[in-house]
Amino acid sequence: MRAEVGSSELVGPDWRLAVEGPIERSRPVDAPDRDDGWLAVLGIRRELKLRVSGHDGRPDVLVEAWAGEPGDDTDGVAVVGLAGGGLALARVPLCECGDRGCGNAGVQLRKTLPSQDLPELIALLRALPWTSAVPTRPDVLRGGGLAALPSTNSA
Repeated sequence: MRAEVGSSELVGPDWRLAVEGPIERSRPVDAPDRDDGWLAVLGIRRELKLRVSGHDGRPDVLVEAWAGEPGDDTDGVAVVGLAGGGLALARVPLCECGDRGCGNAGVQLRKTLPSQDLPELIALLRALPWTSAVPTRPDVLRGGGLAALPSTNSA
C-alpha cells in the first residue's frame, strides 16, 4: 500500500481509498526516533470514521473506529456480537472516571491488519447496523486481522 504524505488517497495494488484530509506525517509511539509514520482518516459512513496509521515499507496498518473525528471528545466504536446473533456497531461511551482511554481500552475497534484487508474491513463496517447497546469486553469481537469479523467474500 502507498500512503504519500500530503495526498488525499491510500493506494493498494488494486484499490484506492479517498481520505478526508491530507495524509499526515506521524511519529510512531513505539519508535519515536523514526520518521516514517503516516496517519489518515477515512469517512466510512454517517457517524463512523476510521483512523488508519502505518509506516513506509511495512505491510500492516493500525485501524481505530470512531463515531466522529478521532480524539478525546469523540466516542469510540466497537463491533459487537448481538444476543440474538449477528453483528452490529456500538458507541463506546466515556468511562465514569472521565478518561477516554480507560473506557475504550479493550472495547473499541483498534487492531493491526494487513493493508490489503482494508477495503474488506470498510465494506463490512458500512454494512453493519448500529445498536444502542453499550458494549462490554465480553461482547466485543477479537482476533488478529479480520479473524474475528466475518468475511464479506461469498464462497
